[in-house]
Amino acid sequence: MSRLTLSVMTTCRDSRSSSRAYCDRMARAALLTAGLLALAACSGGDEAEPPPLETVAPTTTLEPAPTTEAPETATSAPPATTVAATDPTTTETPTTDSATTDPEAAAGPSGDEPEFSEAFEVYEVAWRARRDAVASPDDETIRSKLAAFYSESALAPINQFLDDLAESDLRAQPNVESPSRVEFVRGESLSTDGEVVGMTICEVLTDIGIDRATGEVVRTQTDAFLNQVFLVRIDTSWVVDSETTVTQFPEQETCQ
Repeated sequence: MSRLTLSVMTTCRDSRSSSRAYCDRMARAALLTAGLLALAACSGGDEAEPPPLETVAPTTTLEPAPTTEAPETATSAPPATTVAATDPTTTETPTTDSATTDPEAAAGPSGDEPEFSEAFEVYEVAWRARRDAVASPDDETIRSKLAAFYSESALAPINQFLDDLAESDLRAQPNVESPSRVEFVRGESLSTDGEVVGMTICEVLTDIGIDRATGEVVRTQTDAFLNQVFLVRIDTSWVVDSETTVTQFPEQETCQ
């Protein structure tokens, strides 16, 4: 249960002046916000939106990503995505293991291979398209663009998250003063045929949670997520096939 949910429950329990309607409304908002945070990044996964609000990191529960191997060893394709709960980025138990956060600790490709830079550029465009959809979950024109960047297995949980967000009492508003962002951390794996790449990504979500009914701001927290992402080349184009949150950094703007 999130800090926000506990805070609301404690306030409504201890304060005789709190109205029942206010407490009910804030409790619903707190629970929904917690769900959105569990769903922070979104693919086979965060813009659930958590994700923080996707963070919305959109949490999708994915099976563990393939183990990183030495440069000359081919890695298997990532497992199929299954739905769980964050802006479909799967969230695993947070850890501060230095092997996870220290770029020098990773074995495998150097990360300088052109496949990594190409795949990351596609991932970043896909991520921005997803963030646009999180901000406007009921806009089918915006949502239709996602199919070009995600595999079917990765897109399914994202669409489910967006459907739930569109019907919820909470909406995610982009923070224009401190926009959400994603950064390449390191290359993890590269298949021998160059058709599958694994990367570690740092996602920072800054969305503002707004109560649809009252317009009241219910969440302003920034969270960072260390995600493991796999992309596959289909025909001549890269698509995101899975994304798993390995470590969450609450109330931080970096993955350290």
